This record gives sequence, C-alpha cells and structure tokens, in this order.
Amino acid sequence: MSALGNANLPDFQKSLENLVKREKKWEAFMPKPAVGAKPGGIGTGRPSSSQAGGGLEESDASQREYYSGRTWRSVDGVITFVEEPIKSIALVGGGRFVWDEPPAPAP
Repeated sequence: MSALGNANLPDFQKSLENLVKREKKWEAFMPKPAVGAKPGGIGTGRPSSSQAGGGLEESDASQREYYSGRTWRSVDGVITFVEEPIKSIALVGGGRFVWDEPPAPAP
C-alpha cells in the first residue's frame, strides 16, 4: 500500500488537477487515459495472403556465394573467430539476393 493510502487518492487527484490548471507544463505528468483493445479480428499467426510467398526463401543452400573469409580476434588474442559472410543466395522465384560486403575487422 502506498504512503498516501487509498482514502487520500481522490484528494491527491484533485490537487494534481488544480496544479495542472495553474501550471500548464504539469500536463505531461497527468496519467494518460487507458486505451482499450484494438477492435477487429483476432490474429491467426499466419501472414495475410498479400504477404504469403514473398520474402527471402532460399531454393538451394548449396548455391550460396560467400565473401572471402575474415578473422576476428579478441583484444588479448585468446579468442579467434573465422567467418565467411554470405554474399548471395538463390531464391525460389529464380532470382538472387545479394548482400553488401560487410566491414573489415578491426586490426
């Protein structure tokens, strides 16, 4: 329970409203009215028909192209990561999606 107690809450609300009437900058501290649920249907968890089939759907992972390998080392040199960033993938629709070359690792 708060230090004000539930019985003093209406008095506090009136005091706050009076303060806002006098000092307009205090409007930012007024509680916003509760917003109800969004009207309409319930989501099904599936994309709408306009979104279905779009996106990056890869046709064959063996057709990926990679940028040259890069080595990342921790500051003390104990941990080393070697990565080969993906350059492009073959899409189901027959096209290719190409990523920009990532930045070089810091020396």
